[in-house]
Amino acid sequence: MQRIFQNGSLVVLLLSFVFLFSFYGEAVFYPNNYLFAPDGDGIKNYFTFIHHIKNDVDAHHFNGMNYPFGDMHILTDGHTLVSWFLRVIPGSENWAIGFLNLLMLSSFPITAVVSFKLLKEYKIRTSVAIFFALGMMLLAPQYNRMLGHLSMSYSFFIPLVWLWLKKYNDSGNFKYTVYLILFQLALYFTHPYMGVMSLFFMFCFQFFLLIFNKTHRNKSFVVNSLLQILSPLILFQLYVIVLDTVSDRASYKFNFGGYNLDFAGAFFAHGKPFREMYKSIFGYEKNDWEGWGYIGLANLIILLLVFFRFLFSSRKLIKIKKGAIIFVGILALIHGAGLFFKYGFAFVLDLVPQIRQIRVLSRFVWIFYFTAFVFTAIYFNKVYIKYMWNRKSKIAIALLVLIGSSFILESFEYHTTTSKKITKSKNPFLIENLDGQTQKEISHLKNGDYQAILALPFFQVGGDRIGWNISDHKAFYDALVLVYHSNVPLLNTCLSRSSGKQLETISPIITENYTRQPILDSLLNNGKKVALLKGQSGLNRVEKRAFAFTSKLDISDRIFDFNYKHALYNYKDSVISFFKNNKSKFKQQANLFYEKQDAQVIFENYDPYGNCKELYFRGGNAKTGKYNQYTTLIDLKDRLKKKEYTVSFWYYYDMDTTSNIMFFVDETQEGKPGKWTSVSDTRYSYKVVDNWAYLEFDIKLEYPEGNHKLMLKGSSSYFDPPIFVDQLLIREKGVDVYTTIYGELYKNNFPVGKLD
Repeated sequence: MQRIFQNGSLVVLLLSFVFLFSFYGEAVFYPNNYLFAPDGDGIKNYFTFIHHIKNDVDAHHFNGMNYPFGDMHILTDGHTLVSWFLRVIPGSENWAIGFLNLLMLSSFPITAVVSFKLLKEYKIRTSVAIFFALGMMLLAPQYNRMLGHLSMSYSFFIPLVWLWLKKYNDSGNFKYTVYLILFQLALYFTHPYMGVMSLFFMFCFQFFLLIFNKTHRNKSFVVNSLLQILSPLILFQLYVIVLDTVSDRASYKFNFGGYNLDFAGAFFAHGKPFREMYKSIFGYEKNDWEGWGYIGLANLIILLLVFFRFLFSSRKLIKIKKGAIIFVGILALIHGAGLFFKYGFAFVLDLVPQIRQIRVLSRFVWIFYFTAFVFTAIYFNKVYIKYMWNRKSKIAIALLVLIGSSFILESFEYHTTTSKKITKSKNPFLIENLDGQTQKEISHLKNGDYQAILALPFFQVGGDRIGWNISDHKAFYDALVLVYHSNVPLLNTCLSRSSGKQLETISPIITENYTRQPILDSLLNNGKKVALLKGQSGLNRVEKRAFAFTSKLDISDRIFDFNYKHALYNYKDSVISFFKNNKSKFKQQANLFYEKQDAQVIFENYDPYGNCKELYFRGGNAKTGKYNQYTTLIDLKDRLKKKEYTVSFWYYYDMDTTSNIMFFVDETQEGKPGKWTSVSDTRYSYKVVDNWAYLEFDIKLEYPEGNHKLMLKGSSSYFDPPIFVDQLLIREKGVDVYTTIYGELYKNNFPVGKLD
C-alpha cells in the first residue's frame, strides 16, 4: 500500500478532483451560470461583490445600499480582496460570479492537499495521512457557507495557517512569518471572522508550545509569534480606522454572543445516516447550522478511547504535553460556547470593544474540528504502525479502510444535497438570464431620471437597536437585481454593522413626520426621482401610507414613481390646526382626545408610580425593569374587550445601557391554557427622539374575555441590563388619539409640537 501512495500529495489531489467532479461537476464546468445561494445572505453577498466590481467608484466604499450614505465595502461581506483584483480588469463583471464560484469550489482540493501536508509534518504515514486528509475535506463544516456566507467557505484557512506555523516552529525560518502575515491580511480582507479565528488559533498554539517546550523560550520565537499574530490585525484595524467615517457602528456588548455554540454541533451528526441514531440516544433537537462542526463518528470513537486511556494513565502530565493540539481545540469550544464571558470575563468586552464585533462565537467550533481530526490521525497512526510492526497488516488496513468508509458515508448526503442546491438558481447578474419584463424595467431605471429605489415591504437590516427584517425575500432579490443592472442604489439596507444614526435618518421616509427630515435635503440636492418597488407580500399600515404617494408606470405593475417630497412633508402645522379646529367635537378622556365616541383608549405615563426618576421620556417618572426578567408594562386584567388594538410606548434604546427585547401580550382565561400572543421585536421602530425609540404594535386578542398583561422579556447569557419604558398608549385599531402633555400635542403618542 505504501508503494501505491508514494506520492501522497498527487494521490490526494487526484482523489479530491474525482470527488469534486462527481458531486459538483455541473457547477465546475458552468460556474458563471449559477448563484449557489439565491436567498438571504447569499444573494446579498453576491450582490455586494459584483456591484462593487461594476458600479462602485471608490475601491473602499460601497454605494449599492443605504442610499445616500453607502458603507465601507469591507463591512459588506462582499469578498473585498477579490473584488479589488477584478475591478481593474475591464469587463470582469461578465464572468466574476463564475470566478467566485470556482474559488469556493477550489477549497475542496486545496483543503485536502494542505491537510495532507499538515499531517505529514506530524510524521504520519502516507496512507493514513491520505485517508484522514480526504476525511477532513469531506466533512469540513464550512462548505455549507457556500449557501449563504460565501466568504467563509474556504475551509483550508485553518490547516494552512497551522502548516506554516508548524514549519516556522520547526525551522525558525523567517519566510514563514512573512507567509503568515500576508495570508492573514488576505483573510481579514476576505472576511474578518477568518482573520480573528486564525489569530485565536495561533495564540493558543504558540502559548501551549511556550509552556511545554523550553527550546522555544527565546526572544526570536516570542517576537516572531507576536508579529505573526498581531501585525495583520493591527494593519487591518488601521485601515478601518483611517477610512471609516462612521462613529456609531453596531458593536454593543449587550448583543454580544447572540449565537453561542451548542456542543452537540461538534459531536452529534446533523445529517444522514447517523442523525436519527444520535437523536434517539441523546434526545437532542436539530443543531443550529451556525455551530456545525461535526467531527465524524470515527473520530469521536477515537477521542473517547484516548480520553479513557488518559483518565486511567499514571503519566498524565506527559500526555497533556503530547495532547496540546486537542487542548487548543477545547479552548476554541469553550470560547465558542461563550463560557469565558459567562463565568467571569465579561469585563473584557468593555476593555477591548473590538471583541464585541465577533458576535457569532459558535463558528470557533471550526478550530476544534481540525484539531480533533489531526489529533485522532496522530493517535491512529500509532495504532496503525503498531499493527504493522506486529505483522497484523490486514487488521491495520481494515481499520484504515473502515475509518475512510465512515468519512465517505457520513459526507454523502451532505454533498449530494449541497450539489443540488447550488445549481438551482440561474445567475441574475447576467442580463440575458432575466425575462423581458425585468429587462424593460431596468432600461427604464437606467434612463438617468432616478437617484434611488425604495423597496416595500420595508426592510432595514444592520443596526443592533433599530431595524426591520426582510419579510418578502422575492422583493429583496428583485431589488438587488434591479439595483445592480441599473446602478440606481437602494434606500433600504441589509448589511451587518450599519450606523444607527443613518438608519434613523432613512426610515422616516415612509412615516408621517412632524419635523423636516434630513433625508429630504439629501434627496432634493440630487433632484432626481425615487422609484418604489412593491413586493407581493402585504403591507402594514405605515407601508401602505408610503405606497399612497406613488404613481403607476406604464411599463411595470411593480415599479412606481414615489413622490418623496409629499411623503416627507412636515405635517406639524396641519396636525395642530386640525386638532384645534376639531377639539370641541372630540371625545375627551382626561387629556386624551379622539373622534370615535365609544372607542376604548388607555393611557399610562407612569408619573404617579413610576420606579425611575433619573431616566424618562416625558414627565417625571418612567418604568424600569431588568432585561432577563419579566417586566409588566401594564396589567389590564379584564379591561380589554375588543379583539384588535394598537399599542405604542417609548423604549430607551441607548445600547450601552440596555438591549433588544421581546414584547408580548400574556393572555389568560379560566379553563384555557395561558398564551403569549402578538410577540414582537422592540427593534421594529421607524422613529426615534433622542435616545428613545417609538414602538407601535398591533395586537389581536385570542382571549377577548380573559385577562391581559403587556410584557417585555429578554434573554442574555452574560448580562442583565436595565430597561426603561415610558408613556404607554393603548387604542382601538384605526382610532387616532391626540394627547396634550405640558402644552405639547401628541398624535398617537408621538410628539407633534407645542400648542400656542
